[in-house]
Amino acid sequence: MNWDGIEGNWHQFKNHVKQQWSMLTDDHLDKIAGRREHLVGKIQENYGVAEHEAECQVMDWENSHQDIFAETAAEVRKHNVGLKGQQACKAANVIRTHLKNTTPTSNRR
Repeated sequence: MNWDGIEGNWHQFKNHVKQQWSMLTDDHLDKIAGRREHLVGKIQENYGVAEHEAECQVMDWENSHQDIFAETAAEVRKHNVGLKGQQACKAANVIRTHLKNTTPTSNRR
């Protein structure tokens, strides 16, 4: 399914979005109205992240819901984000994983 289909059936997808981004209110979801670029913008605005990070989050979410978004995720990777965007998302994920797994060391004398 592509985002045109999601926009037309937004009421069915709002709960999936709300589960992932709980800071988005029902009013935000109504304003998003199934438009991907609006979802990216609201994530950016409400979570205080850069546009590329919000884009990565949406791509990750699409990939984790492949039954719904398989076609959309492929199209986004191919047309909107491009190779550089994909590499940036992968690099950001590697850094996040590294930071989560790194424990601060105590000051040694």
